Formats: sequence, C-alpha cells, structure tokens
Amino acid sequence: FSGLDDAGQRANFIAPFLLDPNRPRRMLAGGQGLWRTEDVKALDPVWRAVKSGSSGNYISAIAIAAGNSDVIWVGHNNGDLYRTLNGTASTPSWKRMDPSGFPNRFLSRITIDPLNHSVVYVTFGGFQDHNIQRTTDGGVTWKDATGSGATGLPHVPVRDVEIDPTDSNAIWAGTEVGVFTSADRGST
Repeated sequence: FSGLDDAGQRANFIAPFLLDPNRPRRMLAGGQGLWRTEDVKALDPVWRAVKSGSSGNYISAIAIAAGNSDVIWVGHNNGDLYRTLNGTASTPSWKRMDPSGFPNRFLSRITIDPLNHSVVYVTFGGFQDHNIQRTTDGGVTWKDATGSGATGLPHVPVRDVEIDPTDSNAIWAGTEVGVFTSADRGST
C-alpha cells in the first residue's frame, strides 16, 4: 500500500477494494478518497487518487461495470452516491447520483446489472425500511426494491444484492437475518 495515502487512519476498518473485472491488474481501493493502481501485482504498485473525499465520510462501496471499466459507482458511509462514465481517465469526472429522500445511512453495496449498465442496485445498513434502491435509468430516478407487506424484506441491514447473470429480473439479497430472493427485481 505504498503511496496509498488513505491506508491506515483515513478509511473504514474494513475498507472496500475491487479488482476491475475487465482488467484484473487494475484495482480500486476506497478510503477517504478513491485510489487506483494499474498493476496491483507489481512488487510496489503505484497508487493515484482518482476521486477526492471529505474528511470522515469514507468510501464504503465500489462497483465497476462488467464490460466497461469507465462506468464506476462509489458509495459513502453517509449514503452519498457518485458515478463516473470515464473511470479510466487520469482524472475522472464524478457526478452525485443520490436524490433527496435517499437513505442517509451506511451504503453497504453497489451492484451493476451485467446485462444493462443503466440498472443499478444499492443497499444500506440500518434497521429501517428502504434498504435496497434500484435505478433503471443510470441514476436519474430511484425506486425502493424491498417489496412491501408480507412479501417485503424485513427492516434489517442489507449487505449485498446479486443479480442472476442470465435473468436480470432475479435478484438475491443478503441480509443480517438471511438470504432472500425476488423474481421481479425486488417488487416482492
């Protein structure tokens, strides 16, 4: 982690890091900011900051689109969510994607649909409702994806959402009380 300035004191205890699914030598790591190395297997990888952060609001989740390394999403401890469409540039342009009314709590995971990069799920911690949000238009609008009533998820932290690679309607949610499945993108 030489050169990775956020290592140690300026990151979550379990800091997110992710190999690029399109280029396995590239790795992104989250601390106060987002860091990238182009050759993580080197004896002494060179890290460079590709997204600045704010003090104490550390990065909690990172996602890179399969098939397009330029599409990167980053979530923060307070629920802030950012996207770039030029993630391999030396200084990517980041846009905030969380609307007002979005959960303002720990953003635990970001999952990009491998068949359609405009479909993205984000999950949140907290014993509250609305812990899975889904966009189908690249973040312009968001919809709760936790179902409701007897077919809804319990109000517990959601740690992960996975999408069936052959059927985007089928998702799995890993929560603190078990794994749940939906055949209709989280409506039930």
